[in-house]
Amino acid sequence: MPSDSFLPRIQSVFYAGFDVVAGPKIIAQVPEGFISVTQTLPPASVPPTPASESPGFLYSPHKTRSASTSHILFHFEEISKYVIPPPALCGRLVTCTTRGHRIIGFPSQLRDQKYQRNFFRYNLCFVFEKSADLSCYEPIVRKVSRVLSSCEVR
Repeated sequence: MPSDSFLPRIQSVFYAGFDVVAGPKIIAQVPEGFISVTQTLPPASVPPTPASESPGFLYSPHKTRSASTSHILFHFEEISKYVIPPPALCGRLVTCTTRGHRIIGFPSQLRDQKYQRNFFRYNLCFVFEKSADLSCYEPIVRKVSRVLSSCEVR
């Protein structure tokens, strides 16, 4: 669907973090259910991340939504190692591509003894059509990541 805007349309936004039990996981996504997540444990048995490990203004419990598979953009497991990458890629702009979409994020890692593993790794990602030129969004993604890190440190 062509747009009159020069900016590519954001298809979805999701916030992911590293859970010490489950590994990389989506904490919140908008719209709900557009990114497929496979849970190995029922939601009730996974304890919520403590407030000190997750920015409270972004945390939302998993809400199930009946989305047909035609509305699913991609499966999180396919890209999770790029969304929550090893420490060497934290603090760098990361873009990955699926069959039909491009995902851009700026993974961050905060080190502090208040976290269960002495670190907190997370990423806020933006999803676009595969052909989108993301260069205009790069400074925005970096800035949002810096703001989130600042809020978490405070």
